[in-house]
Amino acid sequence: MSFQVRPAQKTDVGLILQFIQELAVYEKLAHEVTATEAILEESFFRTPGGPKCLLGYEGDVPVGFCIYFHN
Repeated sequence: MSFQVRPAQKTDVGLILQFIQELAVYEKLAHEVTATEAILEESFFRTPGGPKCLLGYEGDVPVGFCIYFHN
């Protein structure tokens, strides 16, 4: 298998939310997550200068994510 990193697209919003929720569960902070797909779509894809997301894949399987922003 090969590892790939690619920029997230609008169709990935559900996957981004899933990664956020899984990380929150791991950190025992699931009760703090207020994000929704609509909020993420607005933030990542409609807000100029908003956050960016990269997704990591092992073959066809999503295995990681990175959220960053420029300041």
